[in-house]
Amino acid sequence: MPGKGALQLTGKLGEVIRESAQIGLNARGTIPTDRDIHVHMPEGSIGKEGPSAGTAILSPLFLFTKTKIHPDIAMTGEISLVGHVLPVGGLKEKILAAHRAGMKTILAPAANRSVKTGIRFVYVEDVREVLHEVFLRPRYC
Repeated sequence: MPGKGALQLTGKLGEVIRESAQIGLNARGTIPTDRDIHVHMPEGSIGKEGPSAGTAILSPLFLFTKTKIHPDIAMTGEISLVGHVLPVGGLKEKILAAHRAGMKTILAPAANRSVKTGIRFVYVEDVREVLHEVFLRPRYC
């Protein structure tokens, strides 16, 4: 929306999600000075506090590049203040949910590495790797 380069976060968001959005905005490098970014997560019945959403919050902030995010990518990972992708808990459940949803690629923290078959895993250590997979890697669907 038109604005002055501000980030507005609304909905039932925990502090960790707010921090991830701010880190993502800073990682973009260039904040559009003529636009505000508004991230809203509806309240529903569950608060959004988990750090696992860091990479998922980060990626849409790059849509100002007018590059589409591939719809078959699932991702999880906490992002540190310096852009490292940190390990998360509950990976097995997240993998199963992504598989049931028809995802073809999963981005997961390298520290959570394990051997799986039937789905492509990309283990990432840094937000640059996340952005490369989301925006730059050619898709063969």
